[in-house]
Amino acid sequence: MGRAYASAAVLPNGELWITGGADKKNILKTIEILSVKNEKWKVRSGPKMPRALIGHCFAPLNANEDIIAGGYSPDEDSYTNKVDIYNMNTGKWLSKSWMLLESGGPRFDASCLSILVGSESRIVMAGGWNNTGMIITEYYDETSQTWQMMGKNDGELNSCLTAALVL
Repeated sequence: MGRAYASAAVLPNGELWITGGADKKNILKTIEILSVKNEKWKVRSGPKMPRALIGHCFAPLNANEDIIAGGYSPDEDSYTNKVDIYNMNTGKWLSKSWMLLESGGPRFDASCLSILVGSESRIVMAGGWNNTGMIITEYYDETSQTWQMMGKNDGELNSCLTAALVL
């Protein structure tokens, strides 16, 4: 299926998940899962997202959970500050008010990635749009289940993020 403004990530199990986005007529809440077996691509449907989204962040939180944050939701008719965690073991989505994007508020089209800090996986979300370009970077702290401000997207922080990605 063709999608625009979708988000995708390779999960620890090697599968590529493509989430949400828009087709020719609708904003989607579907997930497609791509995997390779015996050198052949296989495409299958994944779980439905809690709501339709475009321009959202999607990344593996740990070996068993994946996180979706931000984006534009037609259900809310606005940018969303909701965060949802999918548990691969139970097949259920978890969304609670303590997971809201607090530091910078709701956003669309932010960049995000999953990185290891010591033995902890962190989801880093940078920039985005909320009727203006956002200059903040924050990370999801799985232990406290909150978003923590890392700083503003100035030259020094961008250099640090670029160096971290190169390593």
